[in-house]
Amino acid sequence: MKLTLLHRSSRASHLLLAGFALAAVNACSDIPLLPPEVTKSNAIIGSGHSVEQAALDELTRAVAMALANPGLRNQLRSDLRASRHTTEHKLELRSHLKGESGGLLLAQMAYASDLTRDSLLALVNAVRPLEFYMPVAAHRENWSGGGDLLVASQLAEKDTPTGYDLSGQPVTLSLKEAPSMPTLSLVPIETNFATSLDGKRYKNAHDKGGTAIGTFMVVDPCTDPTAPGCDGGTTPPPGVTPDAVYLTESHLVDAHEPWPKGAPELELHVHGPQSKDYPRYGEDLTCAGGDSPGLQFYDQNGNDWSASIGSGAPLLMSRYNIDQFQARFPREAVHYIMWEDDYQACKTVTDRDMNAVLLQAAGSAVGAGLVAMRIGASGGATIGAAIAAAAVSFTVDLIKNGASLVYGNDDLVGALIDIRGTPDEANHPGQTHLVKDGDTFNGTARVEFVWATPANGRPYAASLTPSATSAGIDQVQAQTLTAAVSDQYGSSMSGHPISWRSDNSSIARIDDDGILHGAGAGNTTVYVRACDPDCMDRPVSVAVTGPTVSGPGYVYDGNATLSASVINPRQGSYYYLWEFSECSSNNCGGTWQSGGAGWDLTSNAVYVSRYAYNVDVRVTIKTSDYGSVVGASYTSVSGAGETPPSTCADPQQIDCQPAAYSRGTTTPMLMQADGGAAATRTERAKTPSPRSKPVPRAAVRAP
Repeated sequence: MKLTLLHRSSRASHLLLAGFALAAVNACSDIPLLPPEVTKSNAIIGSGHSVEQAALDELTRAVAMALANPGLRNQLRSDLRASRHTTEHKLELRSHLKGESGGLLLAQMAYASDLTRDSLLALVNAVRPLEFYMPVAAHRENWSGGGDLLVASQLAEKDTPTGYDLSGQPVTLSLKEAPSMPTLSLVPIETNFATSLDGKRYKNAHDKGGTAIGTFMVVDPCTDPTAPGCDGGTTPPPGVTPDAVYLTESHLVDAHEPWPKGAPELELHVHGPQSKDYPRYGEDLTCAGGDSPGLQFYDQNGNDWSASIGSGAPLLMSRYNIDQFQARFPREAVHYIMWEDDYQACKTVTDRDMNAVLLQAAGSAVGAGLVAMRIGASGGATIGAAIAAAAVSFTVDLIKNGASLVYGNDDLVGALIDIRGTPDEANHPGQTHLVKDGDTFNGTARVEFVWATPANGRPYAASLTPSATSAGIDQVQAQTLTAAVSDQYGSSMSGHPISWRSDNSSIARIDDDGILHGAGAGNTTVYVRACDPDCMDRPVSVAVTGPTVSGPGYVYDGNATLSASVINPRQGSYYYLWEFSECSSNNCGGTWQSGGAGWDLTSNAVYVSRYAYNVDVRVTIKTSDYGSVVGASYTSVSGAGETPPSTCADPQQIDCQPAAYSRGTTTPMLMQADGGAAATRTERAKTPSPRSKPVPRAAVRAP
């Protein structure tokens, strides 16, 4: 299909188009549209450009000229900042241009470039789906919407980026080095815009107090997988080194991600057979990457990276993973392969002939891009060519990408080739593997084992015993719980980390130091956890003493009889204190007034006037009238909330108020304890209280 790029040839047509665009935009926004600062040439499609490349160049220039408008720059900064699909705040061009602020951008693109709106949309449709953002972290974290801005684009990763300043003049860019001026990049999509970052794990940072776009940073890489937003499992808490294989260093020649496409999303995949009867080189066994939870979190954003075990080194295969694999495939091994992810995290999307890549690697070094793990009787991990030889016979069954022009293939960074015990080991001191794409050297890596077994004598957590199996506290008390961790020999591991959690924090709360707090009357369970490498959970039953109060939720000009009982009582008698606070307007509250006190005063009556919206009731129980508080409970009784009459024939009648009455001033209220005389009091003006719950008018019943 031939693409025709439509241009407005006359200045009159340009002004007419601008007038329509201005009217359309001003109908929904007060952002002024600015005319182009300089006369621009429309003939940017030179010889040798593909149709798609030419369309992308024209779009890039139109976006740059549109962003000469300061209002649009500030709007785009806000839109980018609000995007939560990636850590780099990416937007998808086609869908953005259909939105309100994207429509403003499209209108100004038309106005500034002498192209019609339809011509611009034709250009958008002529290019594969694009995303746009600031790929360089320093730009994203310092640009506040100013005119110091370039717009660049790149169709293929090997292409030199095309760039324009805000006047529409081309600028020379380098493929290897990003410009110093903040740069907005339009590149083919490599983001799944159907998903968003988990707000519990990622927080925006480095944004100059909210004036810049910023970068989303991982604040909780799910070191505790039971935390909100994590997937669950048995990942140890910080401070524990589980038996596993770790990546601790990576030094690459080429991370396969040019600067217009942002930081590389490097992942290390463990590939292996899936079926014992019919081994296939298929879906990953495990994957470590920037979206991986817990100890598999791996965030390499450049060519050189290192981290120590327990402080950022990603776990590649756990002891459980290895034991399971060895049991199913005693004569097979696994491949460690590094990818630069271009679309979906930890899903390999490629049209590479990986079988050929691995066979080429097999000719270069022992191992064919694998680490063969075998745990012997001594507990040591051994690596050998005899086991490795079987791995090269796997059938490759990676995900084939039928729409590679749309989303792009994942880029193979290289297979990890074990060099221990080979001549290459002396040439790369401190490194255990070469990173190779077929026969092409692309760096080195260091893989380390940590293993604890009874055979090698390294202590590991084998038992966990809480200091008590049950605890009883008052609703307002705190108590410290402890737990003992022992190794496989029964020796104490006093420094081993433990953590605590509560089944019901509305009854009892507990922090990681084991301090238990009563929160509400009832029964629940708290758990203590220790891991090394498997996690152990031990329960402690908790009974919290305190009152609960119940009674009618609505009364119209009458008594509401309330009753209270003590949950989990630990003494024979308790001293009760009843109090109330009347609500006579929509947002109200007030001073708590005494409504009766005494030993085992388990019921109380509250008079609810038709003019009250509700009456809040609180009952507190103590060990004596001057003793310690055991707990308190609250309830609320709703009234009709009617407006009182302005005059009365008998001013002494209970529902009569002076003519100057207004809600929130004064109203009489009766409250009595069982067997006691009614007491009259005058309520003071109320201040707002979050406990008040006025009844909607539609819910008020007639007398």
